[in-house]
Parts: sequence; structure tokens; C-alpha cells
Amino acid sequence: MLTFAWTFAVGCGGGGYTYAGYDIDDHFPLDGNRTWEYAQDDVNVDWLLQVRKFAEVTTSGDWEIVTLEHSKVDPPELLYSVQWSSDSLDGVLIHGWTDEETGTATTYDPPIIFGEHQMEPGEEISTTTGVMTWTSTFESVEACPNHWTDEWDTCLKFTLDDGDADPTLGPAFAGTYWIVPRFGTAWIKPTGYSTNWVLTEHI
Repeated sequence: MLTFAWTFAVGCGGGGYTYAGYDIDDHFPLDGNRTWEYAQDDVNVDWLLQVRKFAEVTTSGDWEIVTLEHSKVDPPELLYSVQWSSDSLDGVLIHGWTDEETGTATTYDPPIIFGEHQMEPGEEISTTTGVMTWTSTFESVEACPNHWTDEWDTCLKFTLDDGDADPTLGPAFAGTYWIVPRFGTAWIKPTGYSTNWVLTEHI
């Protein structure tokens, strides 16, 4: 008996959709040197948000853990940092985060599953870690034009919920992400915001 796996190239440079779903780790790349900058849709917020990959990569078992630092650009101020891994075995995971304003560091064991290696729209995954149960939902596929490019029309919308039923409270990295293959997050609406941070530059 022959078995066929059909693969379809879709938008954003061939985002990796197969019969099993989208490759989520391909949409959250952590390789190389990476920096993203974002502007707020809220005109009253006049500063840029920079997300920068910290140079040092740590390992834990089979995971390569990368720290993404979130900072105000001008004046420069480190706000918080998040420890991620992204690979074709376990997908995209969050291993911990640090609130740089208070110095409070939290480790997640097991890590929070942001997305499995392959997922389809409508799927959700729950992770119980510590005293919280997190739910990550692959909501839809939609366009996410931004200040850097208006050509991205196949963006995966994920919502990461910490389970407290209040989108204004909780860890800063919770919220809604629109991610694209090879480049990462185009839009993000983190905890406490009613409008999006929109990509202005990717380095």
C-alpha cells in the first residue's frame, strides 16, 4: 500500500502547510541574530518596543533555550525577558520569564506549550505548570500587514491565555500573536493592551 502526504506552499515564502497542519516552529524562528521592533497602534504610546535575541543560548536536555529581551527603545529600558525554544520535535515552548522591573523570575516545569510542531486552525493545547493552566489556541489564518511589509497574507493567529479569565492581568508575554514563517511575530497584543504592537523592522 502506498501512502501519500500532500504538501501545499502557502504565502510568506512557503509557510509549510501539509495535511497535518502548519509547521509552528517554522513560524517562530530563533536561529541566528534576531531583533524585532514594534510600534503601538495606540497613538498615545509614543515609544517603540524592541525584542532582541540575547546572544547566549542555554541547553536543557534536547532543548536549545533562547532568551528574548523586551525593551523600550528610547529611552532604553529593559522590561521583561522570556525563555523560548523552537524545534521540529516539540514545537514552540516557553520555559520561563523574568519581570525585569521587579526582578521576579519564573521557571515553567513542564514548559508552556505555545504550539506543537504541526497544528491546524481551531486546535488548542493546555499546559498545567505550577498552579496555572495555560491554553494556547491556534485561532485562524489571516493577513497581518505591518510597517515593514504589507505582503504577509498568511499569518497564524495564536492566543495564549493564562487561565485567569482577565486579559488585563498576568505575565507580560501572554496575549495574542500573529506569526509568519522565517520571520516570527508580525503583530502582538500582550497582557494589558487593547491594541496591537505592529512590526516596524526586522533585523
